[in-house]
Amino acid sequence: MTGETKRYLASDLSVELALPRSTINDWLARYNDYLEAEIRGKRKYYSEKSLNILKEISGMRNSGMSSFEIEQQLAARYGIRPEVAASGESAGQGTEPAAAAETPAESQVPAVTGGNAPFNPGEALPILRPAFDEMSAKFSQEFSELARRFEAVERERERLTRRMWTLTVVALVGGLALLLLLAAAVWGFYGKMRENDRKAAVAAAELNRKNGELAGQIDRLGEERRQRDAEAKKQAAELAVLLDKSRADFKESVSRLNQELSEQRRVFETQLKKLEADAASRAEADAIRLREEFARKQQQELRRIAAEHEKELKAAVEKAGSAKQDEAEKARLELERRRGELEQLRARIAELERLRNGESASEKTAETPVP
Repeated sequence: MTGETKRYLASDLSVELALPRSTINDWLARYNDYLEAEIRGKRKYYSEKSLNILKEISGMRNSGMSSFEIEQQLAARYGIRPEVAASGESAGQGTEPAAAAETPAESQVPAVTGGNAPFNPGEALPILRPAFDEMSAKFSQEFSELARRFEAVERERERLTRRMWTLTVVALVGGLALLLLLAAAVWGFYGKMRENDRKAAVAAAELNRKNGELAGQIDRLGEERRQRDAEAKKQAAELAVLLDKSRADFKESVSRLNQELSEQRRVFETQLKKLEADAASRAEADAIRLREEFARKQQQELRRIAAEHEKELKAAVEKAGSAKQDEAEKARLELERRRGELEQLRARIAELERLRNGESASEKTAETPVP
C-alpha cells in the first residue's frame, strides 16, 4: 500500500484476501475489465474498490457460482472499466486521475445500479450487449487457445508416452542384455573356478602319488642301506674272524716252523759235530747232503707258507675294500703287519738260499783233491 489513498499491489491483494498468489493473478487477468487499476512505472496498483470487487468474487466463488455467472453479475453491477495509465505529474495527485478516467458507460451504470434501486435486467441488457459480445469473442478466443493448448499438451503427452515406452523398451532390452552378460560372466567364472578346482584336484592327486612313490623309494633306500650296513657288519665280522684265524694260523705256522728249524738246527749241529769229529770224507759228504736236503725242505716249507699267507692277504684286501671305514682301517693295519711278516719270511728264505749256496761251494771244495 502507498500514501494516504490506499493502493494495492497483487501481493497485497493476496494477503488481504488470504488467497494464493496464483489465484489472485488468475482473477486479475480474468476480471481485469471490472477492476480499477493504475500503472506506475513497471508496477500496477489496484484501488480499494477493486479489493471489494475481488472480495465479492471470492464470495461468489465460495457460493458455487460459475465464472460466466460471476461475470454477468459483475457486468450488471459495475460495467467494464478501462485501465488508467498515470503520468509523472498525476502520480502524486491522489484519486483525481481515477475520477477523470471514468467512461460514459461507467457514468451510465450508477443510474442503473447506484443506490438501493432494484436491478432491472430489461433496462441493462441493451447497455451490456457490447460487453457480452466482447466477452463472448474473448471467451471463444480463450477457448480456442485453450483447445489448442490442450491439443499441444495431448500431442506432447503422446510424444512423451511414446518416448517413455521407447525408453522403457530400451531399458528392458538393455537390462535383459546386461543380465544375460552378467549371467554369462558368472557362468564363465563358475566354469573357470570348477576347471581350476579340477586341475587343483588332479595336481593334488599327482602330488600325493609322487609323494607316495618318493616315500616308497625312501623306504626302499633305507631298507637297502640297512641291508648294506648289516651286510657290511657281517662281512666285517667275517673278515675279523678270518683275520683272527689267519693270524692265529700264521702264528702257529711260524711257531711250528721255528720249532722245526730249531730242532733241525739242533740235529744238524749234532750231526755236524759228529762229522767234524769223524772227519771222514763219506761222513762229511753225508752231512753236506743232509744239510742241503734240510735247507731245501725248509725253503719249500717257507715258500708254501708265504704263498698261503699272500693268498690270505689278497682275500683280506678284497673283503676290506667293501667293509666300513673303521673296519677297513683295522684291516689295513692288519695287512701291513702281515706284509711285514711276509717280508721277514722272504728274508729268511733268502738267507736259506745263501746258506745252501755256501754249503754247495764248500762241498765242491771238499771234493777237490789236495795235491
